[in-house]
Amino acid sequence: MVSSNLFHCTKRSWPPEEYISKNTLQLFDFDSAAPPEQAWRRRLNSHANLLKEFSVTFREAIQMVRLGIRLWSYVREEASHGRKAPIDPFTRESCKPSASQGVPLGGMGSGSISRGFRGEFRQWQIVPGICESSPVMANQFSIFISRDGGNKNYASVLAPGQHEGIGDSSLPTAVFVYTLVNTGKERAKVNLLFTWANSIGGISHLSGDHVNEPFIGEDGVSGDCKGQPSCYICNCCM
Repeated sequence: MVSSNLFHCTKRSWPPEEYISKNTLQLFDFDSAAPPEQAWRRRLNSHANLLKEFSVTFREAIQMVRLGIRLWSYVREEASHGRKAPIDPFTRESCKPSASQGVPLGGMGSGSISRGFRGEFRQWQIVPGICESSPVMANQFSIFISRDGGNKNYASVLAPGQHEGIGDSSLPTAVFVYTLVNTGKERAKVNLLFTWANSIGGISHLSGDHVNEPFIGEDGVSGDCKGQPSCYICNCCM
């Protein structure tokens, strides 16, 4: 359990006019190009606020001694079989909890991945009972611009399910929409690169035996099928 003021950076609105002019906004779909009105903002060079974990009093610790002994025995038994206990209050995670991510990606009951305010993928809950908190920096979107200045880009993450449809909401899918606007007078060459080296978090990308299988559909959608313990399919539409 953690306690902190999570919404200290929340604002009632996030006017897109702060980033691009109104004339430019009229050139494309407003909904897919601008951040939502109800959103929290962070600078890319800011540091995530660490959340303060709760502590127990001496009286509460005495009352939970028997429960602690049972948990300690369970953790040792799981470790003797080469397994990691899903509940282990005696081992501190290397990545401390912080106010750094938004709504997780993924369907209900199908595992999830969170993204930090810098765009990193973190908080992996793909394997049942295991949560890998540390980010995998090799999994990222990279934008390359051939000239400096005059370019703004926005990324929108969508869950293509419906709130009313339980079947659609359980699909482990997410859509990343990047909209780039050139507000300068000169042309600019922009490349968007997506790299994905780890599908379940931790250090699984160092185990090897990972394969990528390219495919192309009848509608022209192409992508790669990632052959890992947790299989991913990545599509790209321009």
